[in-house]
Amino acid sequence: MKALQITEPYRTSLVDIPSTVAGPGQVLVRMNYVGFCGSDLNTFRGGNAMVTFPLIPGHEIGGVV
Repeated sequence: MKALQITEPYRTSLVDIPSTVAGPGQVLVRMNYVGFCGSDLNTFRGGNAMVTFPLIPGHEIGGVV
């Protein structure tokens, strides 16, 4: 599957990542929407000291189980 990756401040790339498989007691969520919030924007601009690059942003999601 494809993912947007922040490789360094102000630089992104589209990368292929392996598809996941749900294990016992887990569910798989089909992503419909992913939000790019203020902390993601701050990371993109290089202003988040807690981030190690490369990073795939997006922790605000809408999907279907």
